[in-house]
Amino acid sequence: MSDVDKLIDEQQRFYSAKAEEYVAWIRDYMDPVRPYIDKLVRASPLAGSILELAPGTGYWTETLSGLAHDVTVVDGSHEMLDIVARRNLPNVTPVQADLFTWQPDRKWDFVFFVHWLAHVPAAKLPGFWDMLDHALKPGGKVIFVDVTDEEKAIETGVGEESSVPIVTRSLNDGRKFTVIKNYWDPNELLFVLATWGWSGTATPVGKDEGRGFVYYTVERTNDH
Repeated sequence: MSDVDKLIDEQQRFYSAKAEEYVAWIRDYMDPVRPYIDKLVRASPLAGSILELAPGTGYWTETLSGLAHDVTVVDGSHEMLDIVARRNLPNVTPVQADLFTWQPDRKWDFVFFVHWLAHVPAAKLPGFWDMLDHALKPGGKVIFVDVTDEEKAIETGVGEESSVPIVTRSLNDGRKFTVIKNYWDPNELLFVLATWGWSGTATPVGKDEGRGFVYYTVERTNDH
């Protein structure tokens, strides 16, 4: 197992162990800016079939369920998906799979994820976006929220391991884990995606609340 794969494995173990704690944590983290993101989500064309990646405990899944005909949620943690299942959303289908190796067996109108891209190491990024390409129907869009380096202020153990940016995360019982955390500059990210045949927009969210969030809408270019 490579050093990067070891980091990915530890990251997954953290989120599986964090699942029950995550329900309250994600509310505390996201609720101050949720109205702004919710407004953008509801103003978007999200409808039809949606693939939600790394839904965690389903903080956004219920909203997506109300907008879509069907929602497929894919997460590496069965503990997280068990909590999503408690929401009893009839049009939501859970899939437990490693997002770094999973290959879609159908196509969706939209792909949606929040705070996931930061956990994708640079070496895995081309393969991840190739997977998104295969997951989308013609004319489909990727809509996601991620963080800028303003979020470093709330992290601990910010550093680098095996050339991968990392932070340290803790559980209530004191156990500590290393988690991958990239802080993309929005313009740089859109430039990288443009070289792979995608175009999009980046909308800052939550600056007044001290958050460094960005809401992205990305689609294939016409010549892709």
